[in-house]
Amino acid sequence: MSLQSAPLVYLFLETSTLAAQRHLYEEMLDLPLIEIEPHLPHHRHGVVKYDAGGVVLSLNLTGSSRFRRTSSDAITTVFAATPGSASVVERLRDAPQLGTVRSEDGATLFTDRNGHHYRFLDAPSDVVGRLAPAVVRFQLSVVDLPSSVEFYALRLGLTLLDADDRRAAFATGSVELELEQRPDAVDGREPRTATSLIVFHTHDLEATTESLTTRGVEFRSQHAGYSEIGGTIRFDDPSGHRLCLYQPSDESLTWGSGPKVSEIAAGRALAK
Repeated sequence: MSLQSAPLVYLFLETSTLAAQRHLYEEMLDLPLIEIEPHLPHHRHGVVKYDAGGVVLSLNLTGSSRFRRTSSDAITTVFAATPGSASVVERLRDAPQLGTVRSEDGATLFTDRNGHHYRFLDAPSDVVGRLAPAVVRFQLSVVDLPSSVEFYALRLGLTLLDADDRRAAFATGSVELELEQRPDAVDGREPRTATSLIVFHTHDLEATTESLTTRGVEFRSQHAGYSEIGGTIRFDDPSGHRLCLYQPSDESLTWGSGPKVSEIAAGRALAK
């Protein structure tokens, strides 16, 4: 059992400025808010969750020491530019307190104050009808492209869509993963991997963990952890990107983000 058809259901991003991050997602990007953690400040993981099309974007609350001014994420969240997206970009340009906007390779790239990157592209046909921006791809900056391709193709079993000497694109059961050979810096900053978490859905956590172990994946712990949210176990790719397997509990699927998780897991998120 590999992750060949497993969907990505979550991207968790850490933030030290929750109010500003919520303003960015809700007022600037128009992302639908689908869940708020009711037990703040005690629960700081997954405090706010958003419907981002093919994936759920979720915020973790953390301290400002996690965000050095000289570093930024080694992952970029790529949005489809839907109708009204031009106004999204203009709103971002008019809000320098939230981050910086620049043009790169014919697209608009925005970096928020916590060093999270977002790219805006023209919408593909399967998301044109969605009013809010939709995530279609995660771009991962990697230290060594050949070893990373080997990891995602042979260890995780993802389908390679295309590749060249600088990049490689993989299919998942939801949004694409694109690996890019890491530059020395992104916007003058050192790339970091400790402030994001990519989450794969699985219907059978124990069987998937055992199968990936036999394929050479090394997990951070010997056993999966279980709680009211379900079961999880984490691992890293060769560049240090943090990944997670997740089997939702029946209870968690009744929460605000539950219907969206079920939709993504069933492959319906971008098929509307």
